[in-house]
Amino acid sequence: MWKWGPFIYSAREASRFYFDKEPSRLTTKEAIFLASIIPKPKHFRSSFNPDGSLKIENNKYYF
Repeated sequence: MWKWGPFIYSAREASRFYFDKEPSRLTTKEAIFLASIIPKPKHFRSSFNPDGSLKIENNKYYF
């Protein structure tokens, strides 16, 4: 599971923690910042299909 900080495990939590706003209200720079602090973001890219859905073999790790 991705972790943006102490006990921060979702984009919504990270958005509220760092910027005090909902993810839909983030600027491009703020969204890039959040993406940049995820440990090994390219590692997780292989967990998804081209359409953005989670690969079936990874469901056990994320849900």
